Amino acid sequence: MDYPSRIIGPVVLPLSQAIRGGLDQINASFQGFTQSRALVSENQRLRAQMQANSQYNEVIRNLEERINVLRRMNRLQALEARRKVPAEVVAYDVRQHRIQIIFDGSQPVKAGDAVINGDGLVGRIDSISGSRAYVLLATSPAFRMGAMVMSQPPVAGLIRGSTSGRMTLGNAESATHLKPGDQVTTSTFSETIPPYIPIGRIEQRLSQPEFGIEEFRVRLNVQMAHVREVLVVGQ
Repeated sequence: MDYPSRIIGPVVLPLSQAIRGGLDQINASFQGFTQSRALVSENQRLRAQMQANSQYNEVIRNLEERINVLRRMNRLQALEARRKVPAEVVAYDVRQHRIQIIFDGSQPVKAGDAVINGDGLVGRIDSISGSRAYVLLATSPAFRMGAMVMSQPPVAGLIRGSTSGRMTLGNAESATHLKPGDQVTTSTFSETIPPYIPIGRIEQRLSQPEFGIEEFRVRLNVQMAHVREVLVVGQ
């Protein structure tokens, strides 16, 4: 090494090493930034795939539930009903507690007929227009009908809808033995609605002895928001 190199070397070498180190650090940072963007992109892709899988699984669950309801409805075909007309729900009015259904107009449907699905009572036919009908849901406060608790011995009463999404069973005589879980069905006294259609189960006793009232809250079998296919049945 010549004299100038011996003089300049000690000064330039540390500087060049520092610059090289800085460049290496910048390069590493750039690579890290690039990899970080790649990781973010991959993470977003995986999240989108997970969301798509979740939606797909939800669709599958809904279809399976509809198939199960149809299977149960097919079993209810054995009800003692003279008329059984398949129908499809095309509109749902939450505030009015009504649904609109369409059916084969060549088959008779009458006001007052029961509307059921595989889980039990949905409501009753309120009005008819051609091959369309409007159904008053069992959850409507305007809904009233005779019902029967399948206990030992059975107990007859009057059931009505309520805005809570439950029903209230009242006018039940000799009901001291009734308890939560007892099954409630349509009664044998109706001239239009077949008997033994499942309605729900007793959820809570609402007795008010001081007023001589013996009432029960009934949890419905049917989830109204999920009703798609129904069967219109009548005597």
